[in-house]
Amino acid sequence: MTSKSHTPRPPPSGRRRFTAPLILLILAAGLICGWQKRSPRCVILGSDTRWGPGTIVIDHRVVVPHDAVLSIQPGTTVTFGHRAGLIVYGGLHAIGTCADPILFTRRPDTEALWGQVAIYGATQGARIAHTRFEYAGADAQVIDIRRSVVAIEDVRFADMACTVVQIVDSSLHLSHSTFEALGEYEFIRGKRIPEGGHMIVASNVFHTNVGYRDIIDFSLCARPGPVPRFVGNHFLGGGDDGLDLDYCDAYVAGNTFVNFNLRGHDKWANAISVGRNSRVHVTNNVFAFNDHGILTKDDSHVTVVHCTFYSNKIAAISFNEPAHTGGGATIERCVFAGNASAFKYGKDARVLTVTHSILPLQDDLTYTNNLAMDPPFVDAGAGDYRLEAGTPAWGANLPPPARIGGGS
Repeated sequence: MTSKSHTPRPPPSGRRRFTAPLILLILAAGLICGWQKRSPRCVILGSDTRWGPGTIVIDHRVVVPHDAVLSIQPGTTVTFGHRAGLIVYGGLHAIGTCADPILFTRRPDTEALWGQVAIYGATQGARIAHTRFEYAGADAQVIDIRRSVVAIEDVRFADMACTVVQIVDSSLHLSHSTFEALGEYEFIRGKRIPEGGHMIVASNVFHTNVGYRDIIDFSLCARPGPVPRFVGNHFLGGGDDGLDLDYCDAYVAGNTFVNFNLRGHDKWANAISVGRNSRVHVTNNVFAFNDHGILTKDDSHVTVVHCTFYSNKIAAISFNEPAHTGGGATIERCVFAGNASAFKYGKDARVLTVTHSILPLQDDLTYTNNLAMDPPFVDAGAGDYRLEAGTPAWGANLPPPARIGGGS
């Protein structure tokens, strides 16, 4: 490891009393680093450490112990050898600026992928901001978060070859970041939020993936405990689900979901899939050019308010799929237009209530207080699905002013 500004010094020599926690930390670091022939060697930082500005070259796994903080300065480039990476038990502050971002990348003299940033029980917290990650994928995920509180802001992920973020028993605030196109991998996978914690995914852009892989797969959260919140994101398509929520109550607001279509498998794609007895509130979202906008199954229930469903290829909302029981929905002040069908398997729905919405009426379902009409969008061809002023939709049914691209 080399640095133009500072090289971490080893722990001080001389007599030192090794406490049980320190011994356990060293043993754990040894196991995680993998004292194996094919694993890079492991170095444990001895104190608070600063990297940069400049170029840092890492050819091993660097461990930040529970009593230390690694700070990476704006304008720093950290280059990793094959399988090299960071394991953080203490703190990580990788905070660039818009003018001088931080870069995590592979060494320029190799095409081998580097490993990951693992954040395990980080006692000093972790924040990654104004940073770019590229050419990672030697491990199962690029950022692995467990039992920690992490903030990720304005980060661009490109040329990844594995799941980008995995989060377990942790809090995460992920915002204003961009996930470039991925292969047959999930962008985010997670489960459980600790009591008093949070999972907020806001104002991000998720490009496409392929195959039987979701964009975000989250599970095992139920009210009255904390539940994930997905707010103001743009989901630009994929081969399976945009959000896959099993055993997971959630809040989904102000997002756009487009072009979730069958790609590389024999099932259907859904912008949102809700299953395993989940309860999800969906408000002010746009669903366009998907196989299904929403799938609700397994006795789950979705409350859908102020949403627009446009030109979805099979149905706006589906209430079942093979080998599952039906789900239910409460729908209010939504707009349905140009879909192959408003509802699929509507008779399988546990509960289906539709009020104060614009939709084509179907013979096999009964609704009240709705309008059967072609909604006058401001400019659907340009992806502007707001209703023109004066539309008789009870004055409140105005979808978010999102502009999204046309369908394939």
